[in-house]
Amino acid sequence: MKKLHELVELVSNTEDAVVLRIKPASRLDLICLGCFNGDEEMIRLTKGQDQTCTVFTTNGGHYSWHWGRSGFTLVSDNLTKKGHMIQHCIEDYFDIMVRGSKESIRNDMLRPEDAEQEIVVWSNAAPGHDIGCRKNGEFFRYFDTFDECMNHFKALGYTVKNTAQAGHYLLCR
Repeated sequence: MKKLHELVELVSNTEDAVVLRIKPASRLDLICLGCFNGDEEMIRLTKGQDQTCTVFTTNGGHYSWHWGRSGFTLVSDNLTKKGHMIQHCIEDYFDIMVRGSKESIRNDMLRPEDAEQEIVVWSNAAPGHDIGCRKNGEFFRYFDTFDECMNHFKALGYTVKNTAQAGHYLLCR
């Protein structure tokens, strides 16, 4: 089964939102993901402390819902799953930061030649603890294992730089 990132293409990445377009002939693959109807044409996810997801359908309609710091919209499990899938697709496969302050989001949009992007990874040496990371000074996400974290960022073109603090690692492009 294909993953969402294989079924979409990035149309726009601005300070305020990310827009994805569903690739042609992806209807069946979307349905197989379990939370899409197959009539989706484009998806917009806003950035900041709160995220609003809007899905535009092929018949010209749209629907939206939000989550984040200040909002707790009661939605079905299906919409919750869809929202998480979209957010993780954007963060994990397109390496775009959608959560956080406007300043950290602006910093995330800088091209590598404009500024060095840094991701700080920290780990708790105790077994069963998550590996966390901060991107441009804001919490970015957790990983289950250190190897999973390192493999994820190496695949995105980051390299590891040593730090003086034990248990902390600095990743840069």
